[in-house]
Amino acid sequence: MDSMGNRYIRLFLPLALLILSQSQLFAQKRALCGTVEYNAVLYDQFPGQKTSEQAFENWIARKIEEHKSSHQRNADLPAIRTIPVIFHIIHSANSGVGHGVNISAEQVQSQIDVLNEDFRRLGNGYNEDPRGADIEVEFCLSLINEYNQVLPEPGIMRWSNWGPGYFSKTYMEGIIKPATSQDPSRFLNIWVAQMTPGLAGYAQFPDSSGLQGLDVDGGLADRDGVVVIPTAIGTIELGATTMNMGRTATHEIGHWLGLRHIWGDGTCTKDDYCSDTPRCSDPYFSTYPTCLHPSQCGSTRMIENYMDYSEGICMNIFTRDQKSRMDVVLAYSPNRPYSENIPTVCHPENLSELAYAP
Repeated sequence: MDSMGNRYIRLFLPLALLILSQSQLFAQKRALCGTVEYNAVLYDQFPGQKTSEQAFENWIARKIEEHKSSHQRNADLPAIRTIPVIFHIIHSANSGVGHGVNISAEQVQSQIDVLNEDFRRLGNGYNEDPRGADIEVEFCLSLINEYNQVLPEPGIMRWSNWGPGYFSKTYMEGIIKPATSQDPSRFLNIWVAQMTPGLAGYAQFPDSSGLQGLDVDGGLADRDGVVVIPTAIGTIELGATTMNMGRTATHEIGHWLGLRHIWGDGTCTKDDYCSDTPRCSDPYFSTYPTCLHPSQCGSTRMIENYMDYSEGICMNIFTRDQKSRMDVVLAYSPNRPYSENIPTVCHPENLSELAYAP
């Protein structure tokens, strides 16, 4: 006769395997991040202008050590760095504001609120994990465009030139971005558009300092920023129930500031170059309400990390090592702006002499 323990194993092991397989199936079906594939294409297209992964990692490792040894962090960066943002809403001409892909200003503001909680370890982004970090980065809606003209809506430019989508990356990169991008040395550009099904968003990875061809007049610069689908923007639900926490933008901006997926886009032998994010294997989609933490590579997977593929409500942490990477990128990488003159860029003071944008 089987022991009671063996009976429990027989009963619950199939259930556990089913839960694991369902989570992996959801990961395959849900809209995913396209950053890795996108930047691989950029490197092939611009080999002299885009840093390879290994070259970038060698560079950032040196810079992190310089920061640690010489205490440059306090000298190079203000305590709180604020990044001015412009959202480019790509929609059809007959789509009213607040309908469909032409999302409302309230939706955009809710995304800014999420970013400020997540990057400051506040609100829904709070955690008590000793590995957790306040990134000391905040985001604001720019009141002006690259010509210092006041925008009709703070931090929003609406474009109806190309219809509602669905757009391929090729079309977004070759047509839409160059026609709409605002100076990436001054603003974080976030394009909100319906993309090819299966894609939730993607970002241009930063480069090390000293590379050629990174001016603001074209090439890679006019593609720089983040793309997010409209159903993943903010916390006002638009139909994508697994992406209604605004964490897709948090994830993609993490890439934009130099972070990699926590599984290193491989198995246990790959790394995200952060020692305080446990090694793990392959994409994994942990879902609410269980938010399961599988055991992988000899550790418990940090499914709550923003750079994993968990459902947004399960996420709440950037780590100290991830902060170190973002600090270096903000200090040294081209086209990673943080504003030292926030009253002019994101607040109404001192704007009276500027004309409204057409």
